Amino acid sequence: MRVILDLLTVKFLASYQTRPMHLFGLVGLGLMFAGTVALAAAVAMKYTSGPGMTSNPLTLLGLLAEVCGVQFLSLGLMGEVMTRVYSRARENGRTASARLPKAYAIAAC
Repeated sequence: MRVILDLLTVKFLASYQTRPMHLFGLVGLGLMFAGTVALAAAVAMKYTSGPGMTSNPLTLLGLLAEVCGVQFLSLGLMGEVMTRVYSRARENGRTASARLPKAYAIAAC
């Protein structure tokens, strides 16, 4: 079981390490779509014979999914910015290990 989890971890890091927006953006858009569907269903229930907006749990579920979707999109955007900053600093030779004394840089490897 541990080998399978290790292989999944390696696959995840190899696929999404340089493009985190692809993963977090997909999850965020999926959550926002689910939230929109839940809110549309709550509104449809309000105008039909179903419960009102305040007594319907779909309203709260839809709003929660929308907020979580926005947070996942933001997390992906921050990860994308961090990845680009790190890759540019690495190209210029300005990484954290380059600024450390040699004893610390060797221990970090």
